[in-house]
Amino acid sequence: MAMGFPAFTQQIISSFLVVMLNNSLYKYGGDFAISAHGVVHSLQTLLMMPIFGLSQGLQPIIGYNFGAKKYTRVKNIFFQGVLFASVIAISGYLVVLLLPNYLASLFTSDIKLLKLSAHALRIFLAFLPVLGFGIVGANYFQAVGKPRQSLFLNLSRQIFFFLPALYLLPQRYGLNGIWYVPPFADAMAAALTAIAIFREMKNLKDQQPGHNDGVVEP
Repeated sequence: MAMGFPAFTQQIISSFLVVMLNNSLYKYGGDFAISAHGVVHSLQTLLMMPIFGLSQGLQPIIGYNFGAKKYTRVKNIFFQGVLFASVIAISGYLVVLLLPNYLASLFTSDIKLLKLSAHALRIFLAFLPVLGFGIVGANYFQAVGKPRQSLFLNLSRQIFFFLPALYLLPQRYGLNGIWYVPPFADAMAAALTAIAIFREMKNLKDQQPGHNDGVVEP
C-alpha cells in the first residue's frame, strides 16, 4: 500500500484538477474551450501512454537491482529509461508541432473547434519533451522504496505549480492563460525532479558498490 499510494493519490488529485480546469475553461472560453481541451487531453493521453508503460516496466528492474545493491546497474537502467522516454516524448512533440491541424481533425470537423484545438495543442504540449524524464524520474523513487519522495514529486506538478498557475495566469492572459498552465507546471516539476535525481545519483555514487555488477541471475 505504501508503494502504491503515490500513484493512487496522483489519480485522485488529477481528477480534482480536471474539475477545476473545466470550470476555468467554461468561464473564459465556454463550451468550445472545454471541447478543445477534450481533444488536446485525448491526444496527450495517446502520446503519454508509451512513456507510462516504459516507466512502469522499469520499476521492477530498478527495484531488483537496487535491492541487490548493484547501484551501477541501477543508474545505467535509469538513464537508458530516460533516454528512451525522451525519444518517445520528443517524437510526439515533433508530430504535434508539425501536424496540429491534422491531429485535431481526427476528433472534429468543426472549423472553429478545429482551429482552437490546434492552437491549444501546440501551447498545451510545449514542454512535452521533458515529460519523459519527469515521469521516469518521479517513478524511480517508488521503485527503490522511497514512496514519500515519489509522492512529493508526483504531486508537486499539480499542487505547487498547476493550481496556483490555473488561478493566476487566466486572470492576465484569458483563455490562453489556461493553455499556458500545463507547460509551466511541466517545466517546474521537471526542474524539481532533476534536483532530486541529481542528489539521489550522488548518494548512489557515494555508497559502496554491490558484488559483481554483471548479469543478474533470475
